[in-house]
Amino acid sequence: MNQVLTTKDIQELKSQVTSNLKSGDVNAARTAAGKLIDLLPNDPEANYLFALACLDNFEVSDALEYSNIAVKLGERDPNARFFRGQIQFRMGLYDSALVDFDYVINLSAEFGAKALEYKTSCLAALGKYQDALRNFDTTFSIDPKISERKPKLREWLKNLAGQKSSFLSKLLAPAGDYLADADEAIKYGELWYAEYAIKKVLEEQGEQERKNNAKLLQLHLLFSQFKLLPAKSLMKELHPVFPGNAFLIEMAVKIEAIEGKFAETAKAGEEEYAPVPVTPPPAASEDQEPKPEPKGIIDLSAATSREEKPAEAKKEVPKVSSPNSGKRTDFEIKKGAKFKGYYARTFDLTEQMSTGRKYYVHQFNAPATGQIAVELIVKNPYYENADVAVDGKAFWYVNDKQIGESNFELQIEQEWSNVAVVQSWGTGNPGFWQAGQGAVEIYLKNELVCKKFFILGFSVIYDLEHYDVNEIEEMEEAGIEAGDAGELSVEKVLADLDGFIGLGSVKQTMRDFVDYLNFIQERKKMGLKTKEGLSVNSVFLGNPGTGKTTVARIVGDIFKAMGLLTKGHIVEVDRATLVGQYVGETAQKTEKVIEDSMGG
Repeated sequence: MNQVLTTKDIQELKSQVTSNLKSGDVNAARTAAGKLIDLLPNDPEANYLFALACLDNFEVSDALEYSNIAVKLGERDPNARFFRGQIQFRMGLYDSALVDFDYVINLSAEFGAKALEYKTSCLAALGKYQDALRNFDTTFSIDPKISERKPKLREWLKNLAGQKSSFLSKLLAPAGDYLADADEAIKYGELWYAEYAIKKVLEEQGEQERKNNAKLLQLHLLFSQFKLLPAKSLMKELHPVFPGNAFLIEMAVKIEAIEGKFAETAKAGEEEYAPVPVTPPPAASEDQEPKPEPKGIIDLSAATSREEKPAEAKKEVPKVSSPNSGKRTDFEIKKGAKFKGYYARTFDLTEQMSTGRKYYVHQFNAPATGQIAVELIVKNPYYENADVAVDGKAFWYVNDKQIGESNFELQIEQEWSNVAVVQSWGTGNPGFWQAGQGAVEIYLKNELVCKKFFILGFSVIYDLEHYDVNEIEEMEEAGIEAGDAGELSVEKVLADLDGFIGLGSVKQTMRDFVDYLNFIQERKKMGLKTKEGLSVNSVFLGNPGTGKTTVARIVGDIFKAMGLLTKGHIVEVDRATLVGQYVGETAQKTEKVIEDSMGG
């Protein structure tokens, strides 16, 4: 039965959440915010209040997720942007927070001055001390009370900016002590300066007791930024140094309570309250051998690249997942589409526009990326027939949630045998993208042609694959269908490997490996005793650019052709892909990567 609420009831519930957050009653705030968003899932304020409550309960992934939903629902609402910026600021994501605060400053009468204050801190945290100092003075002209709330902030900024203090200011200000300043900065909420001051103390050539006290402040800092794992590690280090310390006991109790709540959530198989986020409507549109410990080691000294074989596209309904879920960088070509896709790649459009250079990328540095572009090469079905204009759409996703949609018209001339489709999404400034799994779907004439995956991480991994569309077209004319899984054979894959220059030992190793696998399979067919649990794991060694990933794809194709794998695809991961920053995140990320890897 639907509950009917008056405007007064809704406002009282929102006020209850806000009051609980201010008083520090995080559990009550979480419960009230959960009720609010359950009743008003399309309300931006309900979503950002729920995000704030999640953050105070150390549910950082949900906090980021629902703050993004609030911004999307609020469209140009500066208040939603302000609270998302506040959440990012508290987590130390200063680049992204700065973008939101810049947006708010001139558009919100309620939060403009506060956003200006936050901007000062973001600029300083990013090392832009001169800009931060000028921004502080602007903030002071609007809100002089900032000097009462943070009496030392301007002096800190002046020192960091290299400006000399006047005699009077030196006389009035107490002598600088990094340890005392770090403590004061934490009280101000200027965690960036606390981090700076603590680092200075730890670098000092002095007594160990002072450094240990600095580490106590560092523990407070990590906890304030919701970094439970490093906080827990530091706490274990400090317990023998400060036995019976009241602050350490308090931290241990808090961390144990948070971990206990996460453990209960995992045991129950669901969160204590998990409303389904509002998502846009979706676009119109196992067998595996057990793998024991690693056995084969393949050393790669030099290689060129080969065409990646696209897999058949699968239509899935977008689902809710963690912003840091599993990683893929491949592409899926829809078979039977009127516009046959050859391959797809992604690149940083902002960098190309500023430098004139285009570098293809598998993984983007999310906080520093503005606009991401996809380049899809398709076969022209109207070749030597007619000039046409084709309607197209691009749907962009992060962590399986649609974040953008663009409509375009593709002008095709009959002289072109193939056509490049280039679409982009994002903003001109960094801070738009959140870490996780990215994807883009390209539709032409309302028909899915390709889905390209990319990673949104905290570093750049370049796409060094080589694609030659002329060579692909020549293969087509010869009757060789690149990426046709039905025609994949061991002989064809090994022939591809022979096409590489050098790598003689690698080629021979692969042929010996294939012969051995064939030998084992023949013994099984004849009913002869065969050792079970055959290990087909391999370690690929070599310097960057020597072809490790390329040869790994060949191994996947060989195993698929031999029936050892159902898909044979490659999932590329790094440490950041698997290890979470927050409690409980590592298991979720690892499980998602394992799911994505099944069959390959």
